[in-house]
Amino acid sequence: MERHKIWFYTLVISALFVAIWLVFYIYRPRTSEAPVSMPLEPQVIKAPPLEGRHILSIEQALALTKLYPLSARAHYELGRVYHARRDFSKAILAFERSIALDPLVVPAYFGLVDCYMYSKPPAWQKAEQTLSKLLQVAYMVEHRAAAYTYLGNLYLDMHSHLRSDKLLDKAEHAYKECLSLLKADSSCAYGIGIVAARRGKWDAARFYFEKAVEWSRSGREKAKSLEALANVFAEKGEMKKAKELIEEARRVYPNYPATLWVNPSKSESKQDLEGNRGRD
Repeated sequence: MERHKIWFYTLVISALFVAIWLVFYIYRPRTSEAPVSMPLEPQVIKAPPLEGRHILSIEQALALTKLYPLSARAHYELGRVYHARRDFSKAILAFERSIALDPLVVPAYFGLVDCYMYSKPPAWQKAEQTLSKLLQVAYMVEHRAAAYTYLGNLYLDMHSHLRSDKLLDKAEHAYKECLSLLKADSSCAYGIGIVAARRGKWDAARFYFEKAVEWSRSGREKAKSLEALANVFAEKGEMKKAKELIEEARRVYPNYPATLWVNPSKSESKQDLEGNRGRD
């Protein structure tokens, strides 16, 4: 009998403690302040590197890297700002920091390559090494194709200065690697056309420039390809057709300054007149 009383009193006391706790919990002091909202880290940049998207002010970009010192995307944005200001030495440091923090921030590689190519003097070897590193880590088809396109453009740029036929071989190989990934890429077809034109293979150049026109995804791409095709006809002496194509290019995209690279009345070489046109 005594044992039952002990259990009874134990249960009563336990219930009393539970009731007191519930009272304090329900009527506890509450704060009227909203919970602290943490800003989100910048999202992955899916737009093409360095163009077609708003660039932050230098103050905004620096503030972003202070707020997110370990964010690869924040340092990428800072690199874009310095690139736009043509402060390539600082842009290189920002892009390198971005890649070090996250090797898969692909646009940072392209920004870095641009900086190396536009530096004076151009750092071609570093640009080539950067693209090789990108090809080691990039796994998406569009990223690998873009890397090969950049590589082809790099070799054409080097060829404009160094005049080595081996560079044309490398450029052609890079563009064809791109076409093996993207079966109808205008930029790659255009690049192979430029390689053929620099070799004086006008039929091959015409074929690839026509493909570039056919595969164009924008007015600017089509205008650029029409301009190149016009210059093939000009080189072969078909000036009427060449001028018609130039006029068509200007109609397609008025902001692109389509022109003939060759003036038949002068003796300058096609390559000297063309310069870096293949990189546009």
